Amino acid sequence: MSRKPLVKRLSVGVIDQFVSSGANFAMTLYAARRLSADGFGAFSLAMVSIMFAVNLVRCLVSESMLIRPGDTRLERRARAGRAASSAALVGLLASGVFAVAGMLTSGATSGCFFVLAGTAPLLLVQDTMRFVAFARADPAAALLSDTIWAVGQLVCFVAIATLDSASAELVLVGWAVPAGLGAAVHLVRYQVVPAFRTPMAWITENRDLSYRYAVDYLGNQGASQLGIYTLAGVAGVAAVGGLRGSHTLFGLLNVLSAGSLSVLVPEGRRLVARSMRALDRMSALVAVVFFLASVAAMVVFLVMPDSFGEALLGSTWESARKLIIPTGLGMAGSGVLVGLRAGLRSMAGAAELLGARIFTAPAAVLLPLVGSIWSEAMGAAIGLTISVWWSVLFYVRAYRQAARRYLREQAEASGLAADHETPAIDLGR
Repeated sequence: MSRKPLVKRLSVGVIDQFVSSGANFAMTLYAARRLSADGFGAFSLAMVSIMFAVNLVRCLVSESMLIRPGDTRLERRARAGRAASSAALVGLLASGVFAVAGMLTSGATSGCFFVLAGTAPLLLVQDTMRFVAFARADPAAALLSDTIWAVGQLVCFVAIATLDSASAELVLVGWAVPAGLGAAVHLVRYQVVPAFRTPMAWITENRDLSYRYAVDYLGNQGASQLGIYTLAGVAGVAAVGGLRGSHTLFGLLNVLSAGSLSVLVPEGRRLVARSMRALDRMSALVAVVFFLASVAAMVVFLVMPDSFGEALLGSTWESARKLIIPTGLGMAGSGVLVGLRAGLRSMAGAAELLGARIFTAPAAVLLPLVGSIWSEAMGAAIGLTISVWWSVLFYVRAYRQAARRYLREQAEASGLAADHETPAIDLGR
């Protein structure tokens, strides 16, 4: 197999991730500059809420598509339709939750939740169709959709800039509504018709993966949020700001690692079909690259002049600078986890992932908690880093278990095929 198609797909996938995440980052900066402190707070709360829904849909719907895209053109089209309808259903359920949140809150926060209630299905379908494109080894389609979305945002924000003042709700509309154009491009390109009569079909068909991925995500996200809330209760919001500021420094690596699975899993699935050794090489290479990139970034931030840090983080730089070493070491461990997760998902290792999460979630909660009580933000950062490397140990174990299970299943499938090819009774005698 030639390496050129692989390199091309990975390159386009990385470009798409930069377009998607870059547009979101630019939109956040735009909101921070145009909105009041209260308005930006409401906008940020809305963004955290919708991203939680997006990541949950990826677990329930999209990641299964990376592993099971379908073999024929008709099969791929039908599966994409079922996935789109499942994403739309979750989007409608999320819209209901957002609408209730809008009624329970007031001011800009209420308005932002009502905007999400009207746009959540569009956002979730657009993101799911990006995964459909990656599953089909067609990242150019994802790039086209995200570029259309980014251009739509630009047009909206230029229009908003002509106004004397901007509201959080209006900025959120300018970000969310163009996602509908991106979703429409995908649906038309692939001639996909959502299966609205059976909207839960894709999730239930793939429940061996979807539910376990969702539990894994909820365990990880819940543990992370609980650690942050504990730090706020023990040391105050200033300590939380310093911790989040130190993580913001590594934002580019976070962007790449978060978006890499949508590119790596389809490639890993194709590699493991050839040989387990090929998947091992890919997983190891990804882990090493992200590890080294994290260490290199940590060194750069350690020697960076304070003037640069203050330009990036403002007054938060002083507290964030003290946490660069523990945060950088934690990011290095997270880089290793990217490679392991890519390999596990390529082998459809949902059960092994969930098994690892059972042992790692308690550490992710308790270590930052103990660290916060011991030494506030520094203790929390150290606790988070130790919990990441603790997770690495169990994910290595899970990877080995998944590899043994995958090879055993392949051997059994080959034996079954051989039995079918060789008649049990020679009818010629």
